[in-house]
Amino acid sequence: MIITRHADKTIHSLQEYVLIEQDFVDVDVCRRVNGWISEHYFLGDEVTFTSAVTDIYARVNNEDMSDYLQQLANEQGVIP
Repeated sequence: MIITRHADKTIHSLQEYVLIEQDFVDVDVCRRVNGWISEHYFLGDEVTFTSAVTDIYARVNNEDMSDYLQQLANEQGVIP
């Protein structure tokens, strides 16, 4: 993956890319305009391309999602 990430940065038309972890919640956004510095987003965050991190992970079944959904249910007084 490191080789691919480095090579991708040389594509002149590429302005940003998003990496989404599948085993735990972490959305990594890198933009040319920011010098390819990673911006990390987690559950409860909104990614600036107008997708909620929760929506990205909606069909993922892992401990982070289970804990987050339980927290939301508790806050809303709903049993999941």
